[in-house]
Order: sequence, then structure tokens, then C-alpha cells
Amino acid sequence: MNKESGIKSKYNNGFTIIEILIVIAILSALSLIGIAGFSKYNQIQTVQSSVNDIVSMVNLAKSRALSQIKLGIVCDPTLPTPLILRMYEVQITMPDKYQLIIHCGPEPPPYFTEVIDTKRLPVNVTFGASISLFFPV
Repeated sequence: MNKESGIKSKYNNGFTIIEILIVIAILSALSLIGIAGFSKYNQIQTVQSSVNDIVSMVNLAKSRALSQIKLGIVCDPTLPTPLILRMYEVQITMPDKYQLIIHCGPEPPPYFTEVIDTKRLPVNVTFGASISLFFPV
């Protein structure tokens, strides 16, 4: 026995089960908060990445229309009926598809179209409406 405290020293060498359970409970709560924060961050990054991809396609269509870049065999001005590049289109289709389309043809319309690129949004990200953006040459 320890003369100063009156308690045997062999009982003061470790942690009690209550202390260990409290530490485990605190660590579990902190872990859950961290996982929830990471999940929300991951969702935000998925949406932001999708927005950046769509903006990139719109900017590509705009720059190609301004520079009059012709892709594919649809727009061939050497054909007997010349097919001249008329416009680029970014078509957003519900729920999750968007395309870069080229329009060629003689005047007046209808124009011939060719899909240059098609992309899809990630799972759980959808468009609220269908829309087409036109960039005339």
C-alpha cells in the first residue's frame, strides 16, 4: 500500500473499460463527421467536373464556328451539290446526354448533320431540361 494515498498501486496501472469505451465513442463520432463531409465534397466535385465538361464542349463549338473548322465528310464543298458548313450545335438531351453536332448543306435548309462527339453525365447527375445551343459560321 502506498502510504500517501492509501490505495494499492497495482490498481492504478491501466485504463478502465469505461474510459476505453468513451474514447472509442468519441473517435467513432469524429469518423462519421469526416465521412459525411467527404461524401458531400465528392458529390460537389462530380457536379463541378460535369459542368466543366459541358462548358468545354460549348467553348469548342463556339471556337470551331468562329474559325470555320470543318470535320467529317458531310461538309464537302466539292460535291455536285456543295455542302457548306453552316453551324455547330451543342445539343443537351434529358436526362444525361450531350452532343456536339455539325450542320452542313446548301441554302435554304434542311441541313445535313453529323454527330462529332457524344458524352454522358456521371451517375446521379442529370439535366433538368433539353436545350440546343447553335453557333452559326
